[in-house]
Amino acid sequence: MTGIPIGVIFYRALVYDGSLDVGKTIISTLLLGIAVAICSTMLALPLAFLTVSTKITEKKRLDIVLQIPFMKPLYIATICWILFT
Repeated sequence: MTGIPIGVIFYRALVYDGSLDVGKTIISTLLLGIAVAICSTMLALPLAFLTVSTKITEKKRLDIVLQIPFMKPLYIATICWILFT
């Protein structure tokens, strides 16, 4: 049952307007990777500075809250992204 959604994800990632367009796929993948790296760095640097150089009383809770996004399966986020965009 999980093969069908994953197959649909691969199909929609490679086929654009009914035809296979590898160049557009590569360019959009590179742009997405660069955007994710920039946004992740912009979020991570202030949070890392906050947790390391300041004295927060609830540091353990902040660490747990910051780790919550890593606890969800990535394929569920991918399916949600495809369905809602």
